[in-house]
Amino acid sequence: MGINRRDFLRGSIAAAVTGAVSPRVFSSPGPRKVIVIGAGLAGLVTAYELVAAGLDVTVLEAQSRPGGRVRTIRGRFADDLYCEAGAAQVFDNHATTMHYSQAFGLTLDPFESKGGTVYHLRGRRLVDAPGARPEWPVQLPDGERGQTRGDLWNRYAASFFHSVDQNVLDDVVHSDLLPLDRMSSSEWLRSRGASSEAVAMLRLGLPDLAGSGSDGTSALYFIRDMAHRVPRKRAFIIRGGTDRLPMAFATRLGDHIQYGAEVLAIEQDQSAVRVTWQRNGERQTTAAGRAVCTIPFSVLRRIPVNPPFSPGKRRAIEELPYSPVVKVIVQSRQRFWNDENLSGTAFSDLQLNSVFHRSVNQPGTRGLLESYTVGEAGRQLGKLSEADRVATVTAQMTKLFPSLGTQAEGGTSVVWEHEPWARGAYAYFAPGQMATLGPHLHTIEGRVHFAGCHTSAWPGWMQGALDSGRRAANEVIEATRA
Repeated sequence: MGINRRDFLRGSIAAAVTGAVSPRVFSSPGPRKVIVIGAGLAGLVTAYELVAAGLDVTVLEAQSRPGGRVRTIRGRFADDLYCEAGAAQVFDNHATTMHYSQAFGLTLDPFESKGGTVYHLRGRRLVDAPGARPEWPVQLPDGERGQTRGDLWNRYAASFFHSVDQNVLDDVVHSDLLPLDRMSSSEWLRSRGASSEAVAMLRLGLPDLAGSGSDGTSALYFIRDMAHRVPRKRAFIIRGGTDRLPMAFATRLGDHIQYGAEVLAIEQDQSAVRVTWQRNGERQTTAAGRAVCTIPFSVLRRIPVNPPFSPGKRRAIEELPYSPVVKVIVQSRQRFWNDENLSGTAFSDLQLNSVFHRSVNQPGTRGLLESYTVGEAGRQLGKLSEADRVATVTAQMTKLFPSLGTQAEGGTSVVWEHEPWARGAYAYFAPGQMATLGPHLHTIEGRVHFAGCHTSAWPGWMQGALDSGRRAANEVIEATRA
């Protein structure tokens, strides 16, 4: 029998507000029964470790596949090419990701980019390659004039990232770095002495790709991510597609995962936590001793909770922003950039933000160029139809790579804000939010634990999802021993 979702939510919210007790009666589930909400990487590793510890685990996943925002796009390109809609790279200092990849027998191929990088600023296309000194359309003041973009980056940014103690990155909220949360990334560069013209150059690339861009993202959030990159020596991609990692977890978990299971409400009392969910319109409630919520807060904020979580947790759930990333992948007849001594990477002040070569280590001669757009530019791009989105990005890509004009063979796109079980690509912090929201992200609420890259020091990375899941699993294991 189906259920009217609006009526159900209205009733659940009313119960939460009035404190009314549900008339339903449940038998005690036992302390070793655990519900994991979400089968993204965080949920999968949580369940995997809990099953290994001998607990009775049920994973509720709304989609018909595992992986969450780890999703490989297949079947949309010629010659069996594929591309990543979400997570793509593994760094050699991502110890947890490296561990599970190797434990499951996955092959990690080096991700190397050779050739010049294309930039576009104020209507001018430039190529930055070893030995080249492109003429940037900026008026640098005395003290900066004559320096390359690399010189300025090292002076104002990289030198600071290298000075950060890696041991403090997991808890920057309680470190001396916290004042940097009050400014944006571009404000931080100016505070370091960079002129406005230097900032115009430096923001192209990672500063404008983080969160909502360098004007709307906490400097501390950006600094933590960049400082995490300092120990990295090599980058890898998972051979055959990143989705092979969640599939490896899911294969081992088997029937522990319930697919197509949309969570409707979470209730708890001193004896149990109860999760109401539906599949194909059929509603049911599962009770457990503990639950681990691994879905994005952008999705959780739509789910009634009774009794409500603590004020700090509720504020974090309601206010934590998610980056409105739009990816558009364009197929080219040949990988022409190799013949032009270009890496296939570009950064620009155009709407598309950036371009990356995504057919690395794949066979054949055809190629894939992926644009990555965030912030308001991403939201506007997301409002277009699929055809107009691909056409718009292809035209802008051609300004960066003119040869694409005769090489493009169509493409596809992913608008992460439109994905109902994600509602954004990854969590980030606007200025001031690391201090106010950060302390509440992973805190336990009664019998409900939390995991997901948004609860880690590595938001947006598979490393963060996996680390957070292992932490939550350990919390549950310790709770069952108490």
